[in-house]
Amino acid sequence: NGISNFTAQNIGAGLPDRVREGFRAGLKLAIAVCIPFFAAFFLFGKQMTLLFMDESSISALNTGVEFLKIVTPFYFIISIKLIADGVLRGAGAMVQFMVSTFSDLILRVAISFLLAIPLGTTGIWMSWPIGWVLGTGLSYCFYRSGCWNPLKIKQN
Repeated sequence: NGISNFTAQNIGAGLPDRVREGFRAGLKLAIAVCIPFFAAFFLFGKQMTLLFMDESSISALNTGVEFLKIVTPFYFIISIKLIADGVLRGAGAMVQFMVSTFSDLILRVAISFLLAIPLGTTGIWMSWPIGWVLGTGLSYCFYRSGCWNPLKIKQN
Protein backbone atom coordinates (compact mmCIF):
# COMPACT_ATOMS: atom_id res chain seq x y z
CA ASN A 1 0.00 0.00 0.00
CA GLY A 2 1.46 3.35 -1.04
CA ILE A 3 0.33 5.20 2.09
CA SER A 4 2.25 2.68 4.23
CA ASN A 5 5.47 3.39 2.34
CA PHE A 6 4.80 7.12 2.39
CA THR A 7 4.19 7.01 6.15
CA ALA A 8 7.31 4.97 6.88
CA GLN A 9 9.51 7.25 4.79
CA ASN A 10 8.18 10.46 6.36
CA ILE A 11 8.35 9.13 9.91
CA GLY A 12 11.90 8.01 9.20
CA ALA A 13 12.69 11.51 7.95
CA GLY A 14 11.10 13.03 11.09
CA LEU A 15 8.24 14.63 9.15
CA PRO A 16 4.99 13.39 10.73
CA ASP A 17 3.10 16.47 9.48
CA ARG A 18 3.62 15.18 5.95
CA VAL A 19 1.91 11.95 7.02
CA ARG A 20 -1.18 13.96 7.98
CA GLU A 21 -1.06 15.73 4.60
CA GLY A 22 -0.67 12.37 2.89
CA PHE A 23 -3.63 10.98 4.82
CA ARG A 24 -5.84 13.85 3.62
CA ALA A 25 -4.57 13.53 0.05
CA GLY A 26 -5.11 9.77 0.17
CA LEU A 27 -8.69 10.28 1.33
CA LYS A 28 -9.39 12.70 -1.49
CA LEU A 29 -7.95 10.29 -4.04
CA ALA A 30 -9.83 7.31 -2.59
CA ILE A 31 -13.14 9.21 -2.64
CA ALA A 32 -12.51 10.32 -6.23
CA VAL A 33 -11.90 6.69 -7.23
CA CYS A 34 -14.97 5.48 -5.29
CA ILE A 35 -17.41 7.81 -7.03
CA PRO A 36 -17.34 6.19 -10.49
CA PHE A 37 -17.26 2.67 -9.05
CA PHE A 38 -20.17 3.46 -6.77
CA ALA A 39 -22.13 4.92 -9.68
CA ALA A 40 -21.36 1.98 -11.95
CA PHE A 41 -22.09 -0.76 -9.42
CA PHE A 42 -25.04 0.86 -7.65
CA LEU A 43 -26.85 2.32 -10.66
CA PHE A 44 -25.88 -0.32 -13.22
CA GLY A 45 -25.44 -3.37 -10.98
CA LYS A 46 -27.36 -5.69 -13.28
CA GLN A 47 -25.35 -4.69 -16.33
CA MET A 48 -22.08 -4.97 -14.39
CA THR A 49 -23.03 -8.42 -13.09
CA LEU A 50 -23.95 -9.53 -16.60
CA LEU A 51 -20.33 -8.91 -17.62
CA PHE A 52 -19.49 -12.08 -15.68
CA MET A 53 -22.55 -14.23 -16.32
CA ASP A 54 -25.59 -14.53 -18.51
CA GLU A 55 -29.26 -14.20 -17.61
CA SER A 56 -29.80 -17.97 -17.51
CA SER A 57 -29.37 -18.00 -13.73
CA ILE A 58 -31.74 -15.27 -12.61
CA SER A 59 -31.28 -16.20 -8.95
CA ALA A 60 -27.50 -15.72 -9.10
CA LEU A 61 -27.97 -12.49 -11.06
CA ASN A 62 -30.43 -11.10 -8.51
CA THR A 63 -28.16 -12.12 -5.64
CA GLY A 64 -25.21 -10.35 -7.26
CA VAL A 65 -27.21 -7.19 -7.84
CA GLU A 66 -28.52 -7.26 -4.28
CA PHE A 67 -24.96 -7.62 -2.97
CA LEU A 68 -23.84 -4.60 -4.99
CA LYS A 69 -26.77 -2.48 -3.79
CA ILE A 70 -25.95 -3.27 -0.15
CA VAL A 71 -22.15 -2.90 -0.14
CA THR A 72 -21.34 -0.21 -2.72
CA PRO A 73 -22.57 2.76 -0.65
CA PHE A 74 -20.02 1.69 1.96
CA TYR A 75 -17.05 1.78 -0.42
CA PHE A 76 -16.53 5.33 0.83
CA ILE A 77 -16.34 4.08 4.44
CA ILE A 78 -13.94 1.21 3.73
CA SER A 79 -11.72 3.63 1.80
CA ILE A 80 -11.20 5.63 4.99
CA LYS A 81 -10.20 2.42 6.77
CA LEU A 82 -7.71 1.51 4.06
CA ILE A 83 -6.01 4.91 4.29
CA ALA A 84 -5.94 4.92 8.12
CA ASP A 85 -4.67 1.33 8.11
CA GLY A 86 -1.90 2.34 5.72
CA VAL A 87 -0.71 4.98 8.17
CA LEU A 88 -0.87 2.54 11.09
CA ARG A 89 1.07 -0.16 9.22
CA GLY A 90 3.65 2.28 7.87
CA ALA A 91 4.26 3.62 11.35
CA GLY A 92 4.56 0.16 12.83
CA ALA A 93 1.40 0.52 14.96
CA MET A 94 0.55 -3.10 14.26
CA VAL A 95 -1.40 -3.76 17.46
CA GLN A 96 -3.87 -1.00 16.60
CA PHE A 97 -4.06 -2.12 12.98
CA MET A 98 -4.77 -5.71 14.01
CA VAL A 99 -7.36 -4.69 16.62
CA SER A 100 -9.37 -2.78 14.02
CA THR A 101 -8.96 -5.44 11.34
CA PHE A 102 -9.82 -8.42 13.53
CA SER A 103 -12.75 -6.55 15.10
CA ASP A 104 -14.10 -5.93 11.61
CA LEU A 105 -13.60 -9.55 10.57
CA ILE A 106 -14.99 -11.14 13.74
CA LEU A 107 -18.01 -8.84 13.72
CA ARG A 108 -18.73 -9.58 10.06
CA VAL A 109 -18.60 -13.34 10.64
CA ALA A 110 -20.75 -13.19 13.80
CA ILE A 111 -23.34 -10.87 12.27
CA SER A 112 -23.51 -12.89 9.06
CA PHE A 113 -24.41 -15.97 11.12
CA LEU A 114 -27.03 -14.04 13.09
CA LEU A 115 -28.59 -12.29 10.09
CA ALA A 116 -28.42 -15.27 7.74
CA ILE A 117 -31.09 -17.08 9.75
CA PRO A 118 -33.88 -14.52 9.31
CA LEU A 119 -32.64 -12.80 6.12
CA GLY A 120 -30.67 -15.41 4.15
CA THR A 121 -27.96 -14.07 1.89
CA THR A 122 -29.22 -10.52 2.41
CA GLY A 123 -28.18 -10.82 6.05
CA ILE A 124 -24.74 -12.01 5.02
CA TRP A 125 -24.28 -9.05 2.69
CA MET A 126 -25.51 -6.66 5.40
CA SER A 127 -22.80 -7.88 7.78
CA TRP A 128 -20.10 -6.46 5.52
CA PRO A 129 -20.99 -2.77 5.91
CA ILE A 130 -21.60 -3.21 9.64
CA GLY A 131 -18.12 -4.67 10.11
CA TRP A 132 -16.62 -2.05 7.81
CA VAL A 133 -18.16 0.78 9.84
CA LEU A 134 -16.81 -0.61 13.12
CA GLY A 135 -13.36 -1.34 11.67
CA THR A 136 -13.21 2.09 10.06
CA GLY A 137 -14.23 3.77 13.29
CA LEU A 138 -11.48 1.98 15.19
CA SER A 139 -8.81 2.63 12.55
CA TYR A 140 -9.74 6.28 12.28
CA CYS A 141 -9.76 6.71 16.07
CA PHE A 142 -6.31 5.11 16.26
CA TYR A 143 -5.10 7.44 13.51
CA ARG A 144 -6.59 10.50 15.27
CA SER A 145 -5.08 9.43 18.60
CA GLY A 146 -1.61 9.89 17.13
CA CYS A 147 -0.44 6.46 18.34
CA TRP A 148 1.42 6.20 15.05
CA ASN A 149 3.38 9.45 15.56
CA PRO A 150 6.71 8.90 17.32
CA LEU A 151 7.00 12.61 18.14
CA LYS A 152 3.64 12.60 19.93
CA ILE A 153 4.57 9.41 21.79
CA LYS A 154 7.81 11.01 23.06
CA GLN A 155 5.88 14.02 24.37
CA ASN A 156 3.67 11.83 26.57
